[in-house]
Amino acid sequence: MATPIHAAGQSRILPALETGRAAPSGSPQATARRSAEEFEAVFLQTMVQEMMSGLGKDGPLGEGEAGGAWRSLLVQEYAGTMSRSGGIGIADSLYPDILALQSTAAR
Repeated sequence: MATPIHAAGQSRILPALETGRAAPSGSPQATARRSAEEFEAVFLQTMVQEMMSGLGKDGPLGEGEAGGAWRSLLVQEYAGTMSRSGGIGIADSLYPDILALQSTAAR
């Protein structure tokens, strides 16, 4: 499986191994990939929250404290799903840097 990466206006394909997607569970590569995906999920959560703030309080979640709480959980789940499904490329870009930091810290 390959992941498209867009850097400096050029498109190239990185194999799953280079992005950590094929890393064995429990390995430093898998830990780095999970950290990168979690960071991307936080970014996406902020982005989706801002997008949904303009929609108003109508809809199935309604108004009030309960509607706000459910809306927050929905946004969090949307962001996590988007990140785990390939995201927008932030995790792929961060993965090599996180790996480098892990190897530096291990020395």
